[in-house]
Amino acid sequence: MAAIRKRENKDGTESWLVQIRIKGSESINRSFPTHLEAEQFCRSEESRLRRDQNQKIKGDPRQFSNEIFTDTIRAWIEKNPDNKKRIFQLQTVLRHFGNIRIGMIDEDYVQEYIDKMLKTKNRNGYEFAPGSINQHFAAMSVIYKWRAKQLRVPAGDLPFKTSFLPKGWNEGRDRRLEPSEEQRLRARMRCAKENRHHWRLLLNLALESAARYQELFLAEWKHVSIERRNWHIPKENCKTRKARDIPMSKKMIRTFKMLELLRDPNEPRVFHPFKTKVGTSATFFYFLEECKIKDFHFHDLRHEAISRMVLYKRDLNMFEIMRIVGHSSIKMLDRYANLRSHELADRMG
Repeated sequence: MAAIRKRENKDGTESWLVQIRIKGSESINRSFPTHLEAEQFCRSEESRLRRDQNQKIKGDPRQFSNEIFTDTIRAWIEKNPDNKKRIFQLQTVLRHFGNIRIGMIDEDYVQEYIDKMLKTKNRNGYEFAPGSINQHFAAMSVIYKWRAKQLRVPAGDLPFKTSFLPKGWNEGRDRRLEPSEEQRLRARMRCAKENRHHWRLLLNLALESAARYQELFLAEWKHVSIERRNWHIPKENCKTRKARDIPMSKKMIRTFKMLELLRDPNEPRVFHPFKTKVGTSATFFYFLEECKIKDFHFHDLRHEAISRMVLYKRDLNMFEIMRIVGHSSIKMLDRYANLRSHELADRMG
């Protein structure tokens, strides 16, 4: 913006002060003897500054538009190898998004991708959930804007809207593990050809601690203290990136003591026989299929565990349970504690 102000000089004459300030450019202050000269300078100098700024900021939009989006994703992954969570999401996108140029990505293409993914099974045998697809687009949006910034072109947003997803997609799951299902699952784990003891103890710990799958898979002995009845989960293992401590119940102590008997002194992880998260998750899904347990995910064990805490850990108040399971609000706890009506009736009785 340019401003012209009249001012009186010490000798009694008048002059006109020009001040030009444009964001990203150096400010200019000049004085002129007449208002006409000041106006002429303003017009020419403002025009020059804006022209220089545009040349500095703007790149070639055609280069951005003509890039294959999956190539751009690969370039981002190469520059950000430590962002494991986002890379995991983007690897799924690379397998399914197609070799389309950025400028060709429109709402129709986005809707086709969503429709296809809702019918596509992931590595665990489940069809991709709308929430997972939403995360795909959140990750893609980061790469989209990252590349536009690199090329100095206006990016806008990917043509994706959550309204493209099925109605009610963001409603929380309320799947619980039925007693008969738990019995069948335990029986199947006892018959596993490999690591049957670890599978049984993993299930015990999941149902008693309400820990997430990643937290269980990455658990290390250096963070476990049976003497102090405490299992520390470091922030790098937590979804929320906030460390927390889980106090051990008697069942958890028994579980960790049995795991100690199976401990490998050369392995830091508690569940060391499980080598990869994807492979372990796939085996769990295989157990579910053999037991004819439908529409159940490993994460549903967390729902089950939290529901049991609310129902049966009567010495714990809501805020203590939130601290243990890593929830930051009562609303989130309520979303996970899916209480059955007959269980509440038993409490009333």
